[in-house]
This record gives sequence, C-alpha cells and structure tokens, in this order.
Amino acid sequence: MESGKVITMYSYRIKDETGKLRTIATGKSTKTEATAYLMELHKLGKLLPETKSRVPTIESYSAEFWKFDGPRVQSALLRKRLTPAYCNANHRTLELHWWPVYGKKRLDELTVRDIEALITLKSKGDPSDGTKPLSTKMTNQIILAMKAVYAEAVRLGDLDSSPFEKVQAVQLKKTARGMLTPKEAFQLLANPAHFETPVLWALNLTAATTGARAGELLGLKVKYVHDDRIEIRGVKRAKVGFAEDTKTGERGFRFIPLPKATATALATLCKDKKPDDFVFGELPFYITSQSISEALEKAGMMSKKERVDRGVDFHSWRHWYNTMIRGKASDVALRSTTGHQTEAMTQNYSHQLEEHLVEVRTAQDKVFAALGAMQAK
Repeated sequence: MESGKVITMYSYRIKDETGKLRTIATGKSTKTEATAYLMELHKLGKLLPETKSRVPTIESYSAEFWKFDGPRVQSALLRKRLTPAYCNANHRTLELHWWPVYGKKRLDELTVRDIEALITLKSKGDPSDGTKPLSTKMTNQIILAMKAVYAEAVRLGDLDSSPFEKVQAVQLKKTARGMLTPKEAFQLLANPAHFETPVLWALNLTAATTGARAGELLGLKVKYVHDDRIEIRGVKRAKVGFAEDTKTGERGFRFIPLPKATATALATLCKDKKPDDFVFGELPFYITSQSISEALEKAGMMSKKERVDRGVDFHSWRHWYNTMIRGKASDVALRSTTGHQTEAMTQNYSHQLEEHLVEVRTAQDKVFAALGAMQAK
C-alpha cells in the first residue's frame, strides 16, 4: 500500500481433475480466518471453485456421448439416422483409443498437436510396446469419433472452438477389391476338404451364393433360416457383438433365396440347434478372411501373397455374387437381395468376366466384319 503498510493475503494450492496444481486465493488476511475458511470449503466439498474455468475432462464429457439410450443420441435421432451398432462402435473407440491417452485432459486443453500425435501413433504403431499400425480407414474413424464430441461442445457453447477444425483426415490408400474367377470359385467351393472345418466351408458357400456380408452371416440365427431362403435381421460386429441392425439400418432387412446346395448345408448346421442360436456358432470376426486365405493355399490355388496382390478376401464373395447374378436377374431384384440402395453400388460391385469378353468379341466380329473384307481386297 502507499502508506507502506503490508497486508498479507492467504492462498492455498490444490490439484484439479487433471492433476494440475492450482493456486487459489482465500481472500483472507489472517491465518486463522484462512484456516477456518478452508475447513468450511472442505466440509462442503468446494475446495475447487465452481467457476467457468472448471472445465470437465475429455473422458467425463464424452462418457455418455455415444450411448444409444443417452440424451445426446436420442436428441440426434430426431435429425438423422444413428444405429445402435454405430453408436456402440464409436463409444468403444473412445474407450480404447482416446481415454487412455487424453482422457484426463481438460476438454479445452486438447490441441492440434495432440490429435496429430495420436494420428501418427495409430498410423505407424509403436514397436516399443507392441502397438501395431492401424489402417488409414480405422485411424480416420478414431478421429471422427471424438471430432463429433467437440463439434457438439462448440454447438452447445461449452467450447469456443474445436481443434479438429484444423486437422485433416488421413488420406485413404485405396486398394481395388478383386475376386475369384467363376472357375476358381467353383473349384474352391466344390470340395469342403479345402476348408479347415465344414462350418467354414458352409460359411464361404453361403457368402458366395447369397452375397450376404460377413457380419450378417456371423449374426445369422437359426430362426431366420427357412427351407428356400434366409432372412437378414441382424449383424454381428467385432468388439460390439450382435445387434438387430444392418449396415443400412432397417432398410437392410431382407430375404435372400437359397440355391439347393446352400440350403442343404445350412439345414445340416441348424440341426439340433435352438432358434436363437447362431447358425455358424461363435466364430471370431477375423476368421472370415482367414478361412478363404487358408482354403486357397490348401487347395494349391493361390498363395497368400498372390491373394493379397489380387485383392481377394471374404468380402470378395459379395462382389462375386453381384457379378454372377447381374444380367441374369434385374438390377432391382438383385439389389433387393444384396441390400444395396443405389444403381451406383450395384455397378461398383460388378466385375468383368471372361464371358463378357467373349460376348463383346462375337459382337465385334459381326459389326466390324466389313473391315476385314476391305483389307482382303
């Protein structure tokens, strides 16, 4: 003070939710008053002031964000479509990839550098602790799961801005999907011994002849298998489990006819099982692509490297089915079984076959025959 008198003001130090040590003034000028004040605050559980600066942690703020029955999702459902499986997958993503690394940070402390560091970690992995690199698609999904949280925080006024606004998505490395030729597919599926178990043979046979997705087949229950068709009413996803849902929601619920060979194979699997049992049992999700890879090697048809180079995996059966049936049934009928919603997707799943080349060559010979005659003169 100007008079030269010294006034002592007491303060105290306490760690906040993130472990950061904060200094807070008591407004008291004597030790006795400050002590009494602190005891009262402790009694009320208010040693950390209830101020705007007391921002929640990332984990606490996002804990209920993706819960399907929670208020945020229920409110969002009034404006757009969200499936339980999608929400559960995003919640699991936060649990596995965000909370262990940045969960204790305050919501407003996450920086662009933090996000970029997580992208690098997920994309490249960390040999020191055995963390394997993830695909660019999965890395982007991890970022989007938390980006949505921050976008909502800004919309509600809980944050002024989001660090994700300055983060660019990882560029996807597009790999062309390949498929087996008709000759290769028939050769592979003709002998169940090519597969490790009869169940895996039946799984691949059903995928090839119905075009159903891997998750739809793993989630296929006995009660949805009929004499001449199967009913797609659910899906099983890795780390999420079974849900009465499909990739396109209820629009994806559908019937798919069964050829006799597939109907017989499924009837055998369903025998002595209960209606709610899974037709293919409790197979892990990774077994789908592993089964076709091992079968191709066992049959002496294709090495793992050749398969990877050609882009053949379990999902290739869906492409194969679409290609084999297209032109033999209308595109509308075909989409009713694949669950595709657009002509563009039907086209995307169509591949060139040898028979297409033969058909065009025959037309060429007819149309361009005059050119040959002219050259002969």
